[in-house]
Amino acid sequence: MTKPSIACTLSPAELRIRRHETADLARHALRSRRSVERGELLVFDADAESALRDAIAAEAECCAFLAMELRTSGMQLELEITGPDEARAMIAGLFA
Repeated sequence: MTKPSIACTLSPAELRIRRHETADLARHALRSRRSVERGELLVFDADAESALRDAIAAEAECCAFLAMELRTSGMQLELEITGPDEARAMIAGLFA
């Protein structure tokens, strides 16, 4: 089994749009973030679930090397994003 490449497959224009979309979601619903082993844990308002699921699906298509797990925690959503060590900077830039 081969490991996926540590590279986003979006074009520069698509990447700009995606960054804008995820930054907008973060501005409106991201409440906290912290480092975890191999990535970050982001906490969002529960009312952003639909938009967050759409963003996760979109990221999964272009960044297959990332693992994203969404969990419900009370009235919040926890998104854990992990990946290889080489992807740490990329993970830190998501939803920023």
